[in-house]
Amino acid sequence: LLLAFVAPTTGAFFLWQLLASLLTLMVLGGKLYTVLPAGDRRARFSPAALAEIRRFAGGMLGINLLAVLLTQIDKVLLSRLIPLDQFGYYMLATSVCVLLYTLTGPVTLALSPPLVVAATRGDTAAVARHYHAGAQLITVLVAPAALMLVGFGHDALLVWTGNAGLADQVAPLLGLVAIGTMCNALMQLPYFTMVAHGWTRLALVSNIVAVTLLVPLLFIVVPVAGARGAALVWIALNAGYIVLQAPLLHRRILRGELWRWYAADLALPMLAAAGTLAAALALRRLFDPDRLGLAVLLPLIAALAVLAAGLAAGSVRARLAAVWNPGHG
Repeated sequence: LLLAFVAPTTGAFFLWQLLASLLTLMVLGGKLYTVLPAGDRRARFSPAALAEIRRFAGGMLGINLLAVLLTQIDKVLLSRLIPLDQFGYYMLATSVCVLLYTLTGPVTLALSPPLVVAATRGDTAAVARHYHAGAQLITVLVAPAALMLVGFGHDALLVWTGNAGLADQVAPLLGLVAIGTMCNALMQLPYFTMVAHGWTRLALVSNIVAVTLLVPLLFIVVPVAGARGAALVWIALNAGYIVLQAPLLHRRILRGELWRWYAADLALPMLAAAGTLAAALALRRLFDPDRLGLAVLLPLIAALAVLAAGLAAGSVRARLAAVWNPGHG
C-alpha cells in the first residue's frame, strides 16, 4: 500500500522494512517479558552469564556471519561478472527458491526445544526419534516443492508473472537453484541437532571451507558458464554438506543412524515425489493448458507429490494413519 499509494521508491521500501523490523522487535520483546517467570531481583546485565557461553556464542556468531557470506557473495560477484539482464534472471530464481525455507522453518523451530531437552538429558533414543521424524517431514515438504520447480518451473513462472519470455529465461536457472536450495534445506535439521548438543565447531569449520572454495570457484566457472555456472556451484556446495558434513556429524552424534537418514529420511520420500512428478510431467506434455488452467493444475500436482512423499516416509505415514483412524493411532 505504501509503494502503491504513497511513494513507489526504493527508499520508501527500505524505510518500511526498518520500521516493520523495529515494531516486530518491540512486540516480541514485550511479549517475552510477559511470559518470563517473575524474578526475586531486578534484571541486570551479567558479563558472567555471557562468559559461561562464550565459546558456544562465538561459534554461533561465526556460523551466522559465514552463512550470510555464503548466501550473498555470489550475488555480489555475479553483479560484476555477468550482464545485468542475466543477473536479474538469477536474482529472480534465487528469490523464488528462498520460499523453500518457509517450509523448513516451522519444523526446525518446533523441534529445537525437544531436541535440546533430549540432548541435555543424554536421551539418545529421544534425540533419534525427533531427528528422524523431523528430517522426514522436511523432506516431505521441501523435496516435492523443489522438484516442482525443476519439472514445472516454466509453468509456475508463467502463472506468476504472465510473461512467457521471462519464464523461458529463468526456468533453467530456477531448476538448478532449487536443487541446491533443497540440499541446503535438508541439512537444516542436522545443523539444529548439532546446536542442540552445543557443538558448533563442525558447522563453523564447514562454512569456513565453503567460503574459501566458493569465491575462486565462482571466478573460474561464471566467466565460462554464466549464471548457470553459479547455480551449479551452489548445487556442489550444498551437496558437499550432505556427502561430507553429514557423516562427520553422525560419527559423534547419533552414531549408526547415518544410512537411515540417507535412505528412509531423504531418499524414499524424494523418490516417491520424483516418480509422481515425472508421471505428471509426461501427462502435462499431452496438452497445453492456459494460464488459468495451470493455476489450477499445479497445486493439484504438488499436493499429489506431497502425498506420495508422505506415504513413503514411515514417520509421516504413521502420523497420517493416526489422523485418518484416530481410534487406532
